[in-house]
Amino acid sequence: MDRPTRRQVLASTGVAVATGVAGCSSGGEETTTEPDEETEPTETEMETTTEAETTTESDGPTTVVVGPNGDFRFAPSSVTIAVGDTVEWVWSSGGHNVVADSTPDGADWSGTEGAPSAVYDAGYEYSHTFEVAGTYAYYCNPHRGSGMTGEVVVEE
Repeated sequence: MDRPTRRQVLASTGVAVATGVAGCSSGGEETTTEPDEETEPTETEMETTTEAETTTESDGPTTVVVGPNGDFRFAPSSVTIAVGDTVEWVWSSGGHNVVADSTPDGADWSGTEGAPSAVYDAGYEYSHTFEVAGTYAYYCNPHRGSGMTGEVVVEE
């Protein structure tokens, strides 16, 4: 028995692909729906807003989850708050900490208590009230190399 030539194999493959594509395409009738009767437009008053509403008071602390699902990250990684607002970090998994990387001039925040090597277990909670406007960058010391970083942006 003779082996098929390359041309025959390619032709057979082309026919098979074309058949498959044709079988997948829609060959049915297109249906459109038209209204049974003509409708008249109705007048509706719409309220427009010209200024975006902003609030400066918070209902409570802004929460950042530390190590959600065992991941090496903060969730969310960036929060924006007003001067005088509080951020609360809640540990979802253990072996993490919060260490300040950079802070605005006049700020006294350094992160969780203890040395940068001190870590905390799941369930630990840490909070800080930010009194100086600016951007506060922070990281988890054991997992900084894995990209576990965050920031708090404090606006006036």
